[in-house]
Amino acid sequence: MKCLRFFIAICLVGLGLPQASAGPEPAPQHYIFSIDEDMLAGLPDQSALNQPLNASARLFVRDAHFHRVGADLRPGTDDDERVRLFGISLSFNANFPSADQALLLAKRLRRLGINAVRLHHLDTMPGTQSDPPSSLLLSGEYPSFNPNAVARLKALIQALSREGIYVNLNLRVGYPFGPKDGIPSFNRSQMARPNATPIAVYHPTLVALQERYARETIALLDLQDNPALAMVEISNEASLLAAWQRREWTDAIPERYRETLRDLWRNWLTARYGSATNACQAWGKCLASDAHPDLPSPADTFSIRRNIETLRSQISLRLPKLLGGLIAQDKVIETPGDRESRRIRDFLTFLADTDQAYFEHLRNAVQDAARFAVPTTGTQTSYGGILNLSAQAGMDYIDDHTYVSHPDFPNGFGDPRNWRIWNDSLTNKEMDTKLLALAFRRDASKPFVLSEFNHPFPGVQGAEIIPITAIVASLQDWDGIFFFDYANGSTWSTAPSGFALRGDWGKYVLASQSAWLYRTGQVRPLSVHLNIPMNLAAQLALATSPAKDALEQHIEHHYGITPALAWTHAIAVETRPGPVPLALRQPPAPPYTSPDGSVTFDPQRQLLTLSSPMALGLFGQPVKAPMEQGLTVTPSNVSPQYVSILLTSSDRRPIGESSRLLLTLGSQTVGTQPGSKPPRPKRQILHPSGKGSWTLEPDPLHDGAPSGSRYAEPPAWLAKSPLSISWQTDTSRSIKIYPLDGTGGRMQALPSRRIHRENGRVTLDLQTTPAETSPWYEVEIDIGRP
Repeated sequence: MKCLRFFIAICLVGLGLPQASAGPEPAPQHYIFSIDEDMLAGLPDQSALNQPLNASARLFVRDAHFHRVGADLRPGTDDDERVRLFGISLSFNANFPSADQALLLAKRLRRLGINAVRLHHLDTMPGTQSDPPSSLLLSGEYPSFNPNAVARLKALIQALSREGIYVNLNLRVGYPFGPKDGIPSFNRSQMARPNATPIAVYHPTLVALQERYARETIALLDLQDNPALAMVEISNEASLLAAWQRREWTDAIPERYRETLRDLWRNWLTARYGSATNACQAWGKCLASDAHPDLPSPADTFSIRRNIETLRSQISLRLPKLLGGLIAQDKVIETPGDRESRRIRDFLTFLADTDQAYFEHLRNAVQDAARFAVPTTGTQTSYGGILNLSAQAGMDYIDDHTYVSHPDFPNGFGDPRNWRIWNDSLTNKEMDTKLLALAFRRDASKPFVLSEFNHPFPGVQGAEIIPITAIVASLQDWDGIFFFDYANGSTWSTAPSGFALRGDWGKYVLASQSAWLYRTGQVRPLSVHLNIPMNLAAQLALATSPAKDALEQHIEHHYGITPALAWTHAIAVETRPGPVPLALRQPPAPPYTSPDGSVTFDPQRQLLTLSSPMALGLFGQPVKAPMEQGLTVTPSNVSPQYVSILLTSSDRRPIGESSRLLLTLGSQTVGTQPGSKPPRPKRQILHPSGKGSWTLEPDPLHDGAPSGSRYAEPPAWLAKSPLSISWQTDTSRSIKIYPLDGTGGRMQALPSRRIHRENGRVTLDLQTTPAETSPWYEVEIDIGRP
């Protein structure tokens, strides 16, 4: 992906500034490795999970999950079949491969066990580029379609469908609306995210244009009555609520748009109260100007908080407890000094209602154009906060995004030669905030989809992100997880770059096993459900808080529920009236273990273990400990500090009885330092800004820059992990271990001295010599021969 594309992609994913943490250990050894995706076969190949899509494969929502309609082609009947989606995103011109490339790409993704592709950034870079196109659109009047892009994307969708892969169609992502589209001009330089401005939510011209774009896109891509269309996202990361919550209010109301939104606000007040004058009386005070009330500002919520702080000092209540009192009823409690805040609560309700009207208008248009009730969502829940549950009340499913150790750019988004990371990870500190807490944003009545997740290159522990997300999503019984993304642009580099899975081979090798884990239910969903009441009053109260963790604070204080409970309870929020759970006065203490014992997470040891009948895993710090059912790992003195290891059965037998197993060692991947002789892996170094942040060493031609490019040069290098791995099995049987090459094919078997048997466990010494080193191994056990 070019610099501009990287800039846009960064702008459109959730950014958060991580805290400082310890960096990598002394540089590990590395080895060169690359995967030939077009020749991949053997145990890593999960193609058998997919079947071509036909009319019986059409998806619909039933009982808060996705289902196929089945052979009778009718939803809600006995032959409906539950479906989980293990997906990946394509962005920009990666959506428009040539006809030959489309066939190759569809087969590549099928081999990874992927059954859904998210078509992302179709609208962001309109232009005349044709080989490949950069957008579905031309740069003329919106929407003007690039016929070459339409033909290529239609062919890709057909190829994906033949390989059993659904598509998730993204509509509004980054098209740069402007005066040529019949709207007033605005100063883009004053806006944080001009391409995602929420004026598209309420300006009638833009809403009408988006409806036209949605209808024409569905028609041009032959998606009417097409079972390949699994879901539709109306707006990627934009809403009025998000602009308010993120203090990006200028993005929502450039000066020439203020009157349009103000008129909608006044009309809303008249519908609610009869007149603006009645509204200001309900707010507790009226001025002459209140007959024509202006738009509040997000800064007003701080004055509300000061009022609540004053009230708190008077009645000795903490804010979370005050907010908690709102849970059990459907209307806000009036307290001294609280009436002034009613105006803000009204305005937040207006924003939610305006977002909702936009979402539902586009949903109706989408489903009418598709000629079936294709599952549709508004925007990701984190963009707008918990009040999004009300704004998306009419949507079919809930969507969210999360990133671990997302790069930060000190001099502005997208600078490829000045960026930093903190080398945080799920197992060392981010499990609660970046993954488990997503459960607090899940609507109990709807499917939940994580449509973007990643721990991007060059994070030291990035390899753990896909299997751990698959494990947690399985426990919580989420309905779809989509890695972001497959490749940067159309070059399909064989070295790591940006957010791409291709080229990041130390992460890639775990993808197909993770797909199998998630799609076949190897980790059983938690059976005890915990639905947290979250009515409109509570949503509004929380929406007035500027604290990023207001929701988590409230839930913990009022109910004693923390994200760690997601290891033992299936968690969601409930917007409809229902029983209020008793507060949990004694939250569980670590280590946390799922009720069936299959998953354990120890935050103190920074270690997650998986022990299900046909899959064993270990992620984090490999501290040796006796584990009767799971993996035991003994690192050598040159092993990296962190490991991502997954062992899976390939013959549908439990691990201890299986005759063929796939053992994978994920790892950090880096590229080659340009100009190095002999070639060597690029090093991670401290960023000159300090604060415990890290970056890659500069490239020789940019030696004065703080960072090397995040678009690495091949060949790719994987961190070597010389270690011993053991698990329980019948040690009387003949055992052979084959390192696998980049096609999944067997290399020369390990010598017998690398295999040890003792006390019902087999122990393997791996990555001891260059010839024996690979990220994955085939374990062959002869059932009939000692």
